[in-house]
Amino acid sequence: MSTSEVEAVIQKVSKFSDCVVFGVSIDCCEGKAGMAVIAAKPEELDLKVLAQQLIQHLPQYSIPLFLRLTQSIELTGSYKQSKTKVEKEGFNPNVITDNLYFWTNRHEITYH
Repeated sequence: MSTSEVEAVIQKVSKFSDCVVFGVSIDCCEGKAGMAVIAAKPEELDLKVLAQQLIQHLPQYSIPLFLRLTQSIELTGSYKQSKTKVEKEGFNPNVITDNLYFWTNRHEITYH
């Protein structure tokens, strides 16, 4: 499943249109893990409901491992959402000041 398809599902179930999805490298692991960035405040998004919806609408391998809630997502010159800055920051809590969550167990429906 492509990142744009995962973005579309997240936008639909979260009702937030500003969302980007991309892969991040994890030290000592092959491949990349999914990360979603949504422009929303923590109080605007019920993470348990979001997790339940992602389980219902996405294959398990497509559910992002990391979730970041941010004020806004930068736009390109042609008004498309830019992934460049957030991809570079990845899931590094030493760089990110936004709320950062990660999926702790693929069988549970909570982000922590």
